[in-house]
Amino acid sequence: MIIKNNTNTKNVYEFILINSKLNFVKISNFGATIMQIVLEDINNKKTDITLGYDTIEEYMRKDNIYYFGATCGRFANRIKNAKFKIGEKEYKLNNNDGNNILHGGEEGFNKKIFNILKIEEENDKNILVLEYFSKDLEMGFPGNLNLSVTFSFDDNDVLSITYEAKSDKDTYVNFTNHTYFNLNGVEESNNIENHYLQIDSKHILELDNEQVPNGKLFNIKNTPFDFTNTKQIGKEINDILLKKTKGYDHNYCLDDTKKSIKVFSELTKIKLEIKTTLNGMQLYTANFLENVKGKKNIIYNKRSGVCFETQHYPNNPNINAFPKSLLKKDEKYISKTEYKFSLM
Repeated sequence: MIIKNNTNTKNVYEFILINSKLNFVKISNFGATIMQIVLEDINNKKTDITLGYDTIEEYMRKDNIYYFGATCGRFANRIKNAKFKIGEKEYKLNNNDGNNILHGGEEGFNKKIFNILKIEEENDKNILVLEYFSKDLEMGFPGNLNLSVTFSFDDNDVLSITYEAKSDKDTYVNFTNHTYFNLNGVEESNNIENHYLQIDSKHILELDNEQVPNGKLFNIKNTPFDFTNTKQIGKEINDILLKKTKGYDHNYCLDDTKKSIKVFSELTKIKLEIKTTLNGMQLYTANFLENVKGKKNIIYNKRSGVCFETQHYPNNPNINAFPKSLLKKDEKYISKTEYKFSLM
């Protein structure tokens, strides 16, 4: 079942995708934003596991700089010096992160009203398709770009997000979802350090002094970044190697075959397994949240949530050694990430 609710803002809606277990995902077409994921925990309590706000108007405020649940684009994460070349032509982008561009610029997709392309209820899944048209040189990116984002939520508690895009010029793209998860339930705990995490990865991207990948891979074996064997997120989060970023804020290079991330809460027994077609995942432990009033007046602070931003490598337009996310003129782009929820 899908319920469509009006909001106080013209052309902005909330959609509730409800499965047969009465678990649900709430999504708005503002920023193609996930507002809630509500699941039944081990004690049969319906538990909201995402950070954010109660109303879409709060998401639309200028002081919402946190990308809660939002679709990020045209290019998620950072591009060094907010510029890149395609052929011999250089494109200057909107620098909204010092000298660099972050998550598509000052007016990224997280601030756009998406059109509603399709609402469909199949036998075991609910499907919502949102669409945004990004004009040539919006935030400096070349090409008129059509993006569709397909959300589906099924009776097996699998939420999938599929991105499809086409441009009339060669352009760089990188789309992700920026949901902050707290599997303890956002009402129960303001800290994710007790979550257990496993990532199929042997390397992260090394960062420069502006937190932009410098082109080198860092072997994470036996370092605080190593989650090949399951461990608590907080076990080594205060290590000296993470001092500059104040926690985890790093792109993991995903294993070519598995591309899997697993995380669970001992408190609720809720488990999340993420699978993606993409080659990277930014692990971000909400290091810069500070005294942010969220849902039900709960105050979010550092490490209140954790993001798993599946993505192409950040800054790949400027690093010859990185796999490119260049979308060629009139070719179709597609990527998909699945979030499977279950109880342990």
